[in-house]
Amino acid sequence: MVFDYIQKYPRRTKQILVISYEQLQSLLNCAINRHNEIKAKQSSQKIRINAAGGGRPEKLLMLS
Repeated sequence: MVFDYIQKYPRRTKQILVISYEQLQSLLNCAINRHNEIKAKQSSQKIRINAAGGGRPEKLLMLS
């Protein structure tokens, strides 16, 4: 709810959060990048039964 308000009125960000809108965007970008790094690290350490991309084909061929 607050995030939607800030997106609608970015000039009020300093009054609400005590940081500027640019600082908020920078903080959000850093958080997103960190989240993506953590997800990549977790997926690389994941124990897989089948190799990545393995398994049955997406579409089966119809034999006539």
